[in-house]
Amino acid sequence: MDHHFKGLIAALALSAGSAFAGYAQAVPPAGWSSGGGIGGSFTGTKAANGATFLSSSVSTNASLNVGGRTVSMPATMRFAANAPRVAAAAIMMNPYLRGAAAIAGWLGLAGLVYDATSGLWTTPDPDSSPSSGYLYSTAYTNAPFSTASEACADFVANNNVISQVTVLSAVLSNGDTCVVTGVFNTRYGFREKGDPWNFDFRVARTVDSCPSGWYRSPAGCTQTPQPKTVTPEQAVEEIIKHPMPADAPKHIPVPLPVEQPNIQPVFIPTGDPVTNPNYDPSSPASPSNPPQVQPGVEVKPAPAPGSPWQVGTTPVNRPVTDPNAPPVRDPQPLPDSGGGPSGNEPKDPDKTDFCEKYPTVIACQELKHEDDDTKLPEKAIDLDFNPIPGFQGAKSCPAFPNIGNALGGRQISWQPFCDQLSAISNLLLALAWLYAAWILYSSRSD
Repeated sequence: MDHHFKGLIAALALSAGSAFAGYAQAVPPAGWSSGGGIGGSFTGTKAANGATFLSSSVSTNASLNVGGRTVSMPATMRFAANAPRVAAAAIMMNPYLRGAAAIAGWLGLAGLVYDATSGLWTTPDPDSSPSSGYLYSTAYTNAPFSTASEACADFVANNNVISQVTVLSAVLSNGDTCVVTGVFNTRYGFREKGDPWNFDFRVARTVDSCPSGWYRSPAGCTQTPQPKTVTPEQAVEEIIKHPMPADAPKHIPVPLPVEQPNIQPVFIPTGDPVTNPNYDPSSPASPSNPPQVQPGVEVKPAPAPGSPWQVGTTPVNRPVTDPNAPPVRDPQPLPDSGGGPSGNEPKDPDKTDFCEKYPTVIACQELKHEDDDTKLPEKAIDLDFNPIPGFQGAKSCPAFPNIGNALGGRQISWQPFCDQLSAISNLLLALAWLYAAWILYSSRSD
């Protein structure tokens, strides 16, 4: 029993850089550093084998000292939105990084190739188009074009038919007919300035020497577009058009910005299970009626500005419903860490308890009934009830004074009034006692 008591005391005295029992500072994982983003920055090469890189995030471990024992807590950090740009700039500055499979694959997605001889980066020319298997030309130009539309549109830029005409448009129609429209810009014969002008001609088609889908180049036909030289800055823009591979960050030697770290809530045992003094053996064992409890500490993330690795610590006695179950030795995820019944399913917000959604409202606060052993001052008062002569009564209705002569010989009796008073005598007596009690209470409070 002494061992368990010491374990619980050790849990209360978390020594993680803070003497406050409610909070502690977890030790960040290798590779993490402050600055660079909302949650800091992370250098993958410094994490060694202590991190797993997933899509746009890294899974690692923070540590906390509980009762003189260092325990690990799973933590996840998402890379910030600008992390791929920082990584791409590092690739441009460090040629040796390009040999890693993840980096080479990323460059391949962008179509970037580095020429060591010239020291230049190239990428496929986005303006080049593959051959359709034919070339197109007109009687007004000898230059071949890859499409009939290009040959038709060229007429606008190379109008040598009628100098008095301003060509407005040239549109391909019916696959090989170029319909040209314009206006006269001066008087010409019977036409006045501003009169419309229309003209059409046929676009000729010949077989291209390059097969369909291939690209024409000065060196001949190729299956890939012609390369276009780009600057390092332009290369970065091409790289970030594609998602950063999961393993790329572990090859980047510079810190990449990350978002706020997410520490998984855990229960850290501080001793073996002990008998629950409040266990009711007449009722079934349950989380609310466990035969045993295991002392420990619940650790939950509690980040604050400037302290992304701050955690909240709460000493607890976790129920142990099965006395034969082996004691928990290592940190365990809290049952509700995932928000659902199995710890993974999110809760339905429409089915969430009101006080769980709004725990700070007054209606959801727990009322604590405390025993008040404060003694009120006492004051002794002597009460002496002395009957006043003439008011104690004779238990009979008195006779009315004789005033018969004044009333013409008629007599008046108190009997009806006495009968009514007799009917309510008990009520009058109760009211008198209540009034007396009030007098006594008022005198004590003074």
